[in-house]
Amino acid sequence: MIMKKKNRKFDIETPDKVEDSRFIDILIKRVENFLLNELYIEDGDRILVAVSGGVDSITLLDIMVRLSRIHNLKIFPVHFNHKLRGKQSDEDEKFVKKISTSCGLQFFSGYGDVKQYARKNSLSIEHAARILRYNFLERAAHHFNCSIVATAHTLDDLAETFFLNLFRGTGLTGLCSIPKKRPLTRKISIIRPLLNLSKEELIIYAEHIGLKWREDETNLLMNFTRNKIRRKLLPFIKDEFEPSIAEKINRTAKLLTGADRFIREYIISILDKITFNKTSEGFSIKLNMFNSLDEFIQGEILQDLITTKYQQTPLPMNIVDRIKALADSNIGTIVDINKYLFALRDRNSIIIGKRKKNLVKRIEIEKPAVMGALAEYEIDGNKIFLSEVNKRSVRLVESGTVEFLDFDLVASRLLIRRWQKGDSFTPLGMKGKMKVSDFLINNKISLNEKQDVLLLTTGNDIIWVCGLRIDDRFKITGNTTRYLRVELVKHI
Repeated sequence: MIMKKKNRKFDIETPDKVEDSRFIDILIKRVENFLLNELYIEDGDRILVAVSGGVDSITLLDIMVRLSRIHNLKIFPVHFNHKLRGKQSDEDEKFVKKISTSCGLQFFSGYGDVKQYARKNSLSIEHAARILRYNFLERAAHHFNCSIVATAHTLDDLAETFFLNLFRGTGLTGLCSIPKKRPLTRKISIIRPLLNLSKEELIIYAEHIGLKWREDETNLLMNFTRNKIRRKLLPFIKDEFEPSIAEKINRTAKLLTGADRFIREYIISILDKITFNKTSEGFSIKLNMFNSLDEFIQGEILQDLITTKYQQTPLPMNIVDRIKALADSNIGTIVDINKYLFALRDRNSIIIGKRKKNLVKRIEIEKPAVMGALAEYEIDGNKIFLSEVNKRSVRLVESGTVEFLDFDLVASRLLIRRWQKGDSFTPLGMKGKMKVSDFLINNKISLNEKQDVLLLTTGNDIIWVCGLRIDDRFKITGNTTRYLRVELVKHI
C-alpha cells in the first residue's frame, strides 16, 4: 500500500512552512555532518543505497540524492525482493524502480526465496532474509563498483536490536547493537547514515516534502520478536519510564562499542597464541591458555572466533556458557552450537568445527586385475588408488598415505568403510591385535579427525587404516612376487 500520511500529531511540532523548511534543512544537515565527520564519506564516492520501499529507505534515498548534488556522490539504488508477501513484494520492487527512475538513477534488483532458504537451513525467517539480503548487497556493490553500501537503519532500529540481543543473551558485542559502520567484505563497508535519527523524524520529513512510500503489513504482526519490541515494549517504556529511551540506548551502545573495541584489540593480540589446527573446517583452542583467562574474556573470545569465522550472529550466552564448561568436562563431550557447528572437548583443547553430514559409510571396490591398471575410488572427496606394480616401483614412504601390500594376500573384492567401535587389527611390526580406537589415541589423532578415518578391509579383516598403518599380515616379504600399491589422497 502506498502511503503519504498527513495531519498526524507528533511530539516534534512544525507549526508553519518556515518551521517546516528549517526542520528539513536541519535534518539534512545532520545527515551530512554524520556522513562527512563520522562515516568519512568523500566527494565523488560511489554509494549503493538499499531501498525497501518503506519510509526509512525512501527518505534515505531522497536525502542521499540531495547530498549527491553537493558532494558529487554517485548514488545507485538497489532493492531485494524477499518474496514473502506474494504480489505485494513484487509491487514493492516496481515502486522502488519507479522512484529510482524518476530520480534519473540506475536501478538494480534481486530476489530470493526466503522461506525455502530458512526451511532448508533451519533458520528463522528474519535470519534467512538477512543472509540473502546481504549476499545480494555484496553482488550489487560489485556490479556498480561501489565500496560503500548505505542502509536505512534508524535510532529506533538500534533500540530494538539492543533489546533483541539483550533477551537473547548475546553478551557485550550484541549489546553494541547496530554499528554506524561495519565491513561487509574486505573491500566493501556498510554505513548507516540515519542511525542518529528517529523514525518519527523521518516520517515528518517525508510528509513535509511529499514523499510516498509503501507500508509492509508484516511489521504489524506480533509473531516476530522484533515487532513485539517495536509495537509493545518500547512504547510502554516511553510512556511509563523514559520518553527518550532510544537516545539513552544509543549513548549506552556507543560506550559499549568503545569497550568492545578495546577488548577486541586484546583478543586479536592473543588469538594466534591460543588457537591452532586452523582449517576451513574448524580450529582448536589451547585449554591451558583458555583456562588462565577471565570468564568474561573466555566468552568474548568464543563469540569473536565463531561469529567471525563462520559468519554467525552473536551466540546466545547459554551456548557460550556450555562451550566454556567443556574445559571441566570429560574428553569426548560435545556441545551442539547449532545445526552446522559443534564444540568438542579433546585431550588438551576445545575443538570448534563444522558438523560433517550425510557421510558415506561404505563402498565396495575391486583390486585391479592386470599389471599397470589403476583402480580409483572416491568416498566423500577422499580418493583411494590401487594398482599392481613391479618390485622396482616399491618405494616405502613415512607419511602412510602410500603403502605396498602383498598382492596375492589381498582378496579381489574389498570394502572401504569408516572405522567403528570394536574394530581391531595387527599394526605393522606388531604381533598381537590392537583396537583401532587405541591405535588412533596412541597416534594422537584428534577426536575431530577420527570421524574422517577410513579402513580398507576384506569385510572381516582390516588391511589398512588408510593413511596411517597397514596390517602386518598383508605386508610384503621376501616371498612376495606381486605388489599392490595403495594410496590415499585426502579431501582438503
